[in-house]
Amino acid sequence: MVVCGSCGSHLQADAGVSEVELRVLSQQAIAQPHGFVLEIGDSFVHEKARYEVIGRLAIGDAEEPHGEPTLQYLLFNPRRGTLWLSSYLGHWDLSETWRVLPAGEPRALRKGDAMKSHDGRSWLLVEQGTSVIRYVDGALPWVAHIGDRSDYVELAAADGSGELYEVEYRQGEMEVGRGRWLSVADVAQATGKEIAKPQVRRENVAQVLKTYNGMLWIAGLILVVNIVFALMTLSLGDRVLDQRLDTEALRGEVLTEPFNVASPGNVIDVSFEAPLDNAWMSIDWAVVRGDEEVIHVDDGDLEYYHGVEGGESWSEGSRSSTSYLRIDEAGSYRLLVRAVSARGEAVEAQPSQVPVRVKVIDGARPPWFALLALGASVLAFIMVAVLRHQWKTGDEEDD
Repeated sequence: MVVCGSCGSHLQADAGVSEVELRVLSQQAIAQPHGFVLEIGDSFVHEKARYEVIGRLAIGDAEEPHGEPTLQYLLFNPRRGTLWLSSYLGHWDLSETWRVLPAGEPRALRKGDAMKSHDGRSWLLVEQGTSVIRYVDGALPWVAHIGDRSDYVELAAADGSGELYEVEYRQGEMEVGRGRWLSVADVAQATGKEIAKPQVRRENVAQVLKTYNGMLWIAGLILVVNIVFALMTLSLGDRVLDQRLDTEALRGEVLTEPFNVASPGNVIDVSFEAPLDNAWMSIDWAVVRGDEEVIHVDDGDLEYYHGVEGGESWSEGSRSSTSYLRIDEAGSYRLLVRAVSARGEAVEAQPSQVPVRVKVIDGARPPWFALLALGASVLAFIMVAVLRHQWKTGDEEDD
C-alpha cells in the first residue's frame, strides 16, 4: 500500500495481476503528523548499511484515545529487507521480523511473568493490549487503514540485556519480531539528526522484577529472623513453679509452693490459666519473700466468652494472663493468690468455681520488643508483596 503524501489517498497494488494497478482505496483527511522526527526518504544507517524511511505509522492504545502514540518508521534496504524503528515518549527501539515462535500463549501472561521462546530464551512480559492506527503515510507491505486494530504483546529479555520480543495478532495471523533498545545517541548517529531526550525514564522490567524479588527475599529473611528471635525470647528462662490451685484452696488466700530466683535483678514471668467457659475471673496476687514479707502486689483479669451467631462461631477474651516482674534479690519466694469469678455477665463475684494453674519462669525476658520487631517485619513483608502485586497488575500511570 502507498499513501499519497499530498492528499492522503490510499493506493493499493492488487496482487495476482500481470501489471501493477494502482487504485484509490480511501481518502483520509490530511492532519499534522504526530510529532514524527523522521520524514519519508530520510536515511537510517544500521550495521554500515543505509536504510530509507518508506512508511510511517502513529499507533495508539485503543483504551486511551488521547494518549501518547507510538511512532513507527518502516526502514527499507533493497538487499537486506525491512526493519521497524519505533519511538515512544522519546525512547527508541529497532526490530525485525523473527521466525522463532513463543512456546506458550503470551496473551495469558501478566506483567513480569516469564515465557520462553522455542530457542530456549526466557522473556518477561512488559505490556500487552490492543493498538489502533491513528495515522499512516508512505509505503507499507500491507493495506493499513486509520482505525485498524491489532493485539500486541511486548516482552523483554529476562537477563536485562534490553533485547525485545514482540508478538502481534492481526486479522487472525500472528507475527513475531525481535528487537533491542536504542539510546538517543544511537538514533542521532544513525539518522544524522538531533534527537530529543526521553520525556520519562524507561522501565527495565527485568531489573524492576529483580529488585522486587530481592526486596521480597530480604523482607522474608528478616521475617524469619524475627520469628526465631520472638520464639527464643518467649522460651528464655527456667520454669521454677507450675502448680494447680483447686477451687477449695481458692475459697480464701492460698500460698503456692516456694520457688527460687537464681540471680539478683532477674525478671520472673508470672502467668495464670483458668478453664473459663462464658465466665470471668479476677485474681489478686502478691510475691512473698520467705514466709511473711510481701514485696509486690498485683492483679489480673481473665474472661472468655464464645457462641454462635448467624451460623458463625465467635469467641472473645482469653483464659490466661501474664505479668513480668523484676526481683532485686535472689532467694526463695512464694505467691499469695486469691481468686473470684462469675458466669455470664454477672457483676457480683463468687468464690472461684474453676481451678487455676499458676506458673513462674525465672530469667524471663519481656517479649514486647521481639513482638514489635516481628510485627514490623510482617508489615514490611506484606507491603513489599503488595507493591510487587500492584506493579504486576497495574498500568504505566500506576508505575
